[in-house]
Amino acid sequence: MALQTLNTIKSWFKTGLKPSQNQFWDTWDSFRHKNEKIPLQDIENLETTLNTKENKFNKGIANGYVPLNTFSKIANQYLDIVNDLVSGGSNSLLSAEQGKILQNQINEVINLLKSDNTNLNTLQKIVNTIEEIQKSISIILVNDLTTGGVTKALTAEMGKQLQNTKLTASIATDAETQTIVAIDEDNKVVSRSKLFNWWAWIKSNVQTINAIWNFPRGIKAEGNAGDYTFTSKMNTGNFSVQCKYDDNYDTSTFEIGLIRWIKNGITTVLMPYGGLQDNTIFLPNKSGHIALENDFIVTAEGTTDKPPLIIPRGELTSYAHNGAIERDLDGCLYDTALDNNRNRILTENNAITLFTKGSATQTDNSHNKTTEVERNIKSIPSSTFSNISFGSLYVSVDASWGETVGTVQPNVFKIEYFLKLVNGFFSSSTWGSDNLGQYIKIADMNLLQSWPINQTFTLSYSNSFRTHCNNNGKNGNRCGVGIGDDFYNTRKLDNSDNELPFNCQFEIIERITWEYSDENNTNGDNMMKRAIAGVNAFYIEKII
Repeated sequence: MALQTLNTIKSWFKTGLKPSQNQFWDTWDSFRHKNEKIPLQDIENLETTLNTKENKFNKGIANGYVPLNTFSKIANQYLDIVNDLVSGGSNSLLSAEQGKILQNQINEVINLLKSDNTNLNTLQKIVNTIEEIQKSISIILVNDLTTGGVTKALTAEMGKQLQNTKLTASIATDAETQTIVAIDEDNKVVSRSKLFNWWAWIKSNVQTINAIWNFPRGIKAEGNAGDYTFTSKMNTGNFSVQCKYDDNYDTSTFEIGLIRWIKNGITTVLMPYGGLQDNTIFLPNKSGHIALENDFIVTAEGTTDKPPLIIPRGELTSYAHNGAIERDLDGCLYDTALDNNRNRILTENNAITLFTKGSATQTDNSHNKTTEVERNIKSIPSSTFSNISFGSLYVSVDASWGETVGTVQPNVFKIEYFLKLVNGFFSSSTWGSDNLGQYIKIADMNLLQSWPINQTFTLSYSNSFRTHCNNNGKNGNRCGVGIGDDFYNTRKLDNSDNELPFNCQFEIIERITWEYSDENNTNGDNMMKRAIAGVNAFYIEKII
């Protein structure tokens, strides 16, 4: 039978295969039975291993193997034994003789350590004592010149340093201390009196400081001028100057964000408010009073004994200044509007201002249908008119017109101004038997007149104006307002009684009217008409 490899045998016995008789026999013939002896030639590397074993004839010779029956021969020929205490060697052996010498030395140390003092009778106790002494020395000795201590001792090194830096017994003179130039070290000392003299000398001379000096408690300077005592202080966040005279104090302080003045206990503060823009305060070359530029002034509220603003009487300027308000020697007020036009301001004693230029927006409307546009250009609250007054009414209006598409002109194209009684109505009867409505006409203008298109024209209207109230103003009494020759009783809304002029609330109404034959411009032929109007002035000047 033949020997087979292990892989061949494994291939015969795979799952599902049926090995043949010869395959079974070859399988068993390929392995060795325990009862069979193994030939020497079948042992791997046996011959090589036997060839390297020691020859018995090399026993005890040089480079041979060591015989184990004679120790002295092993020690002499095969071991490195050192017989001294200086050679050393990590692979060497120390002889027993040297061990004996070491023991004798140890015995001698033990004899030396023998003491009647039980605290020093062992080496460990001596070591402990030495360590304690070292610690004590490190505590007692000081090796610097700053620690100090009455129970301390300086080291020799510190004594050497003191010797090198010792001062002479010579005391510096005033001239030597009060120097302004650099000098070499001369080891002189300064006495307290010389130090005081030096400080007095420093304070009496002008000094130039080239570095920052910090004064946490501030700087103070005092001086006298006649009967006045001046004190200047510079503290963190403020600078102040105080003047004392007869126990009265005037103080000026500049602090962060404000300037403060205190005179006889009264404080005045100048402080920016809001921080929205740069502001400038001028001291004009006139009276020296403060004037503000590019800003506005808000005064305190008036009281029964203190007005909010006082404009003294004086001469008017030789030419008008835009925005100026002035009072002449007679006490009349003037203001200057655009184009340097100075106008007299009618006071409460001689005028009731209903509307002035710039107080209302301009009217601008265009229509080609029958339309009525109305707006309130001024509200007049109650208590504006007294119950009995007489004066004149003045109206000034600038207007213009234009037209665009269309061919058919309106039948009516006009601007009207009315006095409206808001909390009542007008009547020609003292008992209110007829209701004239809430409107009475003051002035009007016909825009169909023949002035040029897009050209501005001015309506100026004036008439007498009065308020009147007989007796207590009750029913049957004349009570209301008059314009020109016409008089209108003012009635309450429920017509229960007259409404006193003092209690009436009025409005100035502007109305623009377009009226076409084709009211809704059904045919599309109506001319588009444009009306522009702006009120220049609307006021009542009282005579009494």
